[in-house]
Amino acid sequence: MQSIIPEGYGVIVRTAAEGKKVAVLDAELRGLIKKWESAFEKLRTNNIPTLLVSELDRTSTILRDLLTVSFSNIWINDEAIFHDIRSYITTIAPEKEKIVKFYSGGVPIFEQFGIEKQIKALFGKNGIL
Repeated sequence: MQSIIPEGYGVIVRTAAEGKKVAVLDAELRGLIKKWESAFEKLRTNNIPTLLVSELDRTSTILRDLLTVSFSNIWINDEAIFHDIRSYITTIAPEKEKIVKFYSGGVPIFEQFGIEKQIKALFGKNGIL
């Protein structure tokens, strides 16, 4: 870790980083530094008050925590979220960008991929749904 930390910076390494290659951690660290420096540039150039940095949205947070090599497709039926997630995936795992796909079918997405049926099966025949 010490070899990739730039002078003048400190880092906190999450347990999710355990077992990751140094190159992956280095890329993520460089992205965070870029975000940090961008915030300071906004502070110098924008009128106050202004948003400097925002947290990840809920979808990106879930992907950050759960995305593994076993993911083969991520289907999204909202165009704005599709673009946000594709951009986020490109940042954290560029090799996975092509698994993010926009769904525009006529059948509701949960029905198309059998999610609705799986949810109903979870509740059994007691008619909760």
